[in-house]
Order: sequence, then structure tokens, then C-alpha cells
Amino acid sequence: MARKSADSIWSSVCQQTLRKEINPLTFNTWFTNAKPYLSSERTFGLAVPNEIAMEYIGQHREQIEFALRDATRIHYDLEIAVRPDGSIPSKEELERQYDATFNGNGSFQIGRLNPDYSFSTFIVGSSNSFAHAASVAVASMESPGNYNPLFLYGGSGLGKTHLMHAIGNQVRRDFPNKRVVYVQSEQFVNEFITCIQKNDFEAFRNHYRLADMLLIDDIQFIESKERMQVEFFYTFNALYESGKNIILTCDKPPQSLAALTDRLRTRFISGLTIDIQPPDYETRIAILKNLCRSHGVDIEPDVIEYIASNITSNVREIEGAFKTISALQT
Repeated sequence: MARKSADSIWSSVCQQTLRKEINPLTFNTWFTNAKPYLSSERTFGLAVPNEIAMEYIGQHREQIEFALRDATRIHYDLEIAVRPDGSIPSKEELERQYDATFNGNGSFQIGRLNPDYSFSTFIVGSSNSFAHAASVAVASMESPGNYNPLFLYGGSGLGKTHLMHAIGNQVRRDFPNKRVVYVQSEQFVNEFITCIQKNDFEAFRNHYRLADMLLIDDIQFIESKERMQVEFFYTFNALYESGKNIILTCDKPPQSLAALTDRLRTRFISGLTIDIQPPDYETRIAILKNLCRSHGVDIEPDVIEYIASNITSNVREIEGAFKTISALQT
């Protein structure tokens, strides 16, 4: 019955709203293969075949949640699950997922930092030099209050996550006694939903409020979630007043987070807010040459110049073009 209800809701949302508002190519490529399910009374799930689909659909999270609210009058939180076999999570899997949020000690698992994201692998250019310098300063832990919170914002694929992971990796290496907690905003929200379902918030609060450094990626996902904002407000205050570092990434500046409460917005603005712009031509060339060196691939200079001249929006697309050319050469 829940499966039928999820199908009915998703069909209505797609036909009445999403198909009209989202670019047809994007909708047909990523949305038509998503399979809906109800994860809980307040969580609407979409099962997608791969992480690329999850990323593209995730970019429309707020739009989907508003459409769900209009169609059902229920404030659903969107959950996206990667299911390569085309299935949807069973009731037993969802129950295990909620239980797995906690480890054996009743506390939350610490998110995994990508070891490949370091300051040495980050290509610095005019569009990101200030963000890089500030991130290096934060990672040094010399004056933790100077850049607190550090708020990095910009479009997708410009290096915000790379710098965040580089900060976390360096602090964990240079200050092993410091407790660094990294989490993606989606995971943060899902953990909070689990706490609501269990009516147990102690482990959640201890996990985040006892950190020496808290890194939250894509903080914009809490924008339309009122209870989550209240919880994060108190977490932010607990860390800030204790002199702990807070690093946030977002796809827009704090002033543009219209659905964010004023008290959170002013706290985000109170630290160092840095805009990361798309890389210039010279930086794009440097990124491609660095990719060639690190992967042991030789690409003709004119091909590198062609890619750098035609792909200008973000680093991720440049990396995708490089991988395509590399695959064609093997």
C-alpha cells in the first residue's frame, strides 16, 4: 500500500510541477528512472541507479520538497538512495539503516574525508586564491577565532568540498588529538530525522557539540527545515562559544538563503565568507596538466587548450572531459 501511495504521489508531483519547471533534458535523463518509496511518515525516498543521478536530482532537492508539500500538504524530507539493481529499500533495510546510524557505543559515525583532497592537490588560481589561503590558515589552528565560521560558497564543482576535506585531513594529521567531525548536510538531516523517530537526541548532540572542528558540506539543505535549523542553531552556539572551528560550504551566500532564520544567517555572516568563482583560462590549463601528471597520461597541448577554452563553468566538468579523453586513448 505504501509503495502504491509513493508511486501516486511521485506521479502527481512530476506531472503537475517538476516536468513543467525542470529542463526537459535534465528531467528525462535523471528523473524518469527514479523510483519512489516512503521511508517514514515524514520522509519521501527516491531510489536512483547511480551517484551521478543522485547528485543531479539532489540539486533540485528544495524544489522537490516544495512540490511534495503542495501535492500532499505534508512536509516531507527528501531521501535519495543509490540502488544499482533498480530496487527500492525494503522495510527491513530501512529499519537496519535507522539502527546503523548509531554505532555500538550509541554515538554517531564520523564522516569519511577523501584522502585525495589535500592542499597539495588543489590548483590555486585568481578565482580561488583567497579561499585557499583562508583554508590553509584555518587548518594551521594557530588563531581559530579569526575565521570562525569559515563559509565557502559558489557553484557546483568549483573546489569547495576539496578545500573542506583538505582542512580536515591536515588537522587530523597535524593534530591527532583534535576531534574533527565531517558530515554532508544530507546525512546530517537524515541523522536528525532518525533522532526524531527514536525520540532520542542525546547521542546526536554529543557527537556534534563535542567536536573540536565541525565541517558541514552543502549547508543549504537545512534551509527549509525549521526543526533542523533550531537544532543546528544550538549546536553552532555550543561550538562557537567554546572556541571550536566551524567550516561550512554552500551553493549561495548566506544573504541568499531566504528560508534560513535570521539568527542563523547572522551567525554565518559573522565569520569569514568567501566566494569561489569558476577557474580562469590559465587555471583550467594548470588543472588539466596536473591531471595528466598525476594519472600518467599524455594529452596533446592543442587538446588541452581546446578543453580549457570550451569548458569554463567548473572543475568537475573539466575532470570529466579529461577522463573521457584518457579512456579514448587507452
